Amino acid sequence: MSFETDVTRPLLSSSSPTDSPSTETANGTANGLRRRSKQLEGSPFVRENGVDGGSMASSSALVRNVKKLTRRKRVEDIISDSILEHSSGEGLKRSLTALDLIAYGIGATVGAGLFVVTGEAAKNLAGPAVSISFLLAALSGLLSAFCYAEFSTRIPVAGGAYAYSYVCFGEAVAWLVGWNLTLEYGMSASVVARGFSDYFVAFLKSTGLNPPYWLYDIPLDVSFLSKHGSLLASGVVLVCTACLLLGASESARLNVAITFLNLGLILFIIVAGVSEVDSENYEPFFPYGSSGIVSGAGFVFFSYVGFDCICVLSEELKNPTRDLPIAIVGTLFIVSALYVTVSLILTGMVKYSEIDLSAPLSNAFMQLNMPWAAIVVAFGTTTILTSTTLCSLFGQPRVFFAMAKDGLVPQKLAELNQKTKVPAFSTYLSGIISAVLAFCLDIDSLAGMISAGTMLSFTLVSLGILVVRYEDAPDSKKVDARFYERYSFWLTLFCVMCVALNVVMIHFPLTPIMWQATCGALTLAPICVLACLPQNPIKRAVPQDLMTVNGSEQEELAEEGRDVFAGDVFKCPWVPWIPAFAAVINMHLILSLDAGTLIRLGVWSALGYLFYFSYGFKNSRLNSHSLYHRL
Repeated sequence: MSFETDVTRPLLSSSSPTDSPSTETANGTANGLRRRSKQLEGSPFVRENGVDGGSMASSSALVRNVKKLTRRKRVEDIISDSILEHSSGEGLKRSLTALDLIAYGIGATVGAGLFVVTGEAAKNLAGPAVSISFLLAALSGLLSAFCYAEFSTRIPVAGGAYAYSYVCFGEAVAWLVGWNLTLEYGMSASVVARGFSDYFVAFLKSTGLNPPYWLYDIPLDVSFLSKHGSLLASGVVLVCTACLLLGASESARLNVAITFLNLGLILFIIVAGVSEVDSENYEPFFPYGSSGIVSGAGFVFFSYVGFDCICVLSEELKNPTRDLPIAIVGTLFIVSALYVTVSLILTGMVKYSEIDLSAPLSNAFMQLNMPWAAIVVAFGTTTILTSTTLCSLFGQPRVFFAMAKDGLVPQKLAELNQKTKVPAFSTYLSGIISAVLAFCLDIDSLAGMISAGTMLSFTLVSLGILVVRYEDAPDSKKVDARFYERYSFWLTLFCVMCVALNVVMIHFPLTPIMWQATCGALTLAPICVLACLPQNPIKRAVPQDLMTVNGSEQEELAEEGRDVFAGDVFKCPWVPWIPAFAAVINMHLILSLDAGTLIRLGVWSALGYLFYFSYGFKNSRLNSHSLYHRL
């Protein structure tokens, strides 16, 4: 059985108009890909074998290897591979719907922050105006959400930000993103599981039950670990892992059920709290002024982190082009409504200065002689954290799966269970590691790292939109173009000024306002220039005669695979302004973290690159390609 690929129309233009994209042939599977490409003078693709006597053939091995770090995947190759895998039954099963994704997004986003972060932001930063802080944070999150929505419809495959970075910035940056996504998914699952353990024990005690100490409070005498181990935290991780092994659609149905239960509990809490709201508690509404609102927005922004997890499941959606933008933006709106409503209820029930930070909502109901409602809040927290743990574990195996297909991690991680079409070994590995970490993890030392890793992904996705919109534009991709006519110059200048602006704002707050305003104007100046440059047309071109197959079943699967990439691409509005503002905000949040957190993130990234250079660099799938696109 053979499949012949002839990709003639790329989804994302990555070559000059005279270039002809390469094609591939698969013998039975997508593994035997054969390139056929006509090379013309001035091609942006670099030949590794030196046949054409180009610069890489005459360069030293060191130079060649350094240039490999910027080698990029081409979108037409990603499309071909995905369709071939689907037709041969080797890809993930497309069984999820928009409802599954929205439930997944809500589960990954709404955690204990709904009940804890709200109280802390209200008492110490914004007062009753914390609801406005949540709206500002939601607006900031929406900027990144638009960028994710466009990428997810351009490249609806597993991997999320990792896959997008591979296309835009090259292999080295993609590895950094993929490695740090393990913080957002795998390690965050462990952190959330520890939170589940604490809240579940508190819930049991509130009902008069006293669980044994060996279940959640095993003494540990290790300096860099938690002071106590929790079998309960490990147990919930293992249970969630077992659910994920049943299949994507089965675990999605379970998550939908838990999400509806959570929404019902939150609605119940809101209804119970509305009757106890006292309008006098809203006065003064702005006790900390406008600066307090802005500070509160920065503090609660991390409560919205999680909607990006939706993109990791792109390859398992029945209709990704339609459902992904709906799920991403819909999740953000639903979560925003929950945060704003709960914050208004909380600050209306008790004076903002009297909020108990240990358990804001529970203690608010206790102060109003409603202990039964406090028990409901405690139970709701445990169910919400259960869903968050499940959703975090859902994403991690898909990142491993995408990286393994690219050869950057062992191929074992890309193996699928033939019945459930779940990356079984990746799921086992993610679950076991997360369970061990949940047992003994020091939560406080990694919370900031998780946030920094996530913000790094947000920043690169935002900048990536500028790359795909401006790269190879007719008037900015000229061999003899002056440096100021190239989009890359202005994008690089923007990144440098963005870092400088945020360093001044965060670490030199006493700098005169005129100097800060000047730095801000210089930061936006490159974006003004980009706004004047022509952009690439946004269109999707799906190869019609992609393969020759034997058997009607393969033909139907191939046609179904092509249909996945049909339809219009979601367009991020107001480019380059929205991606630029998103990058500035995300960079500000990264640099706002303490130095210890950034150092730990640097050490973690260095460990990742140590693995990359010892394994991934040598085994990258692009090593077997005679041609590749270089940054």
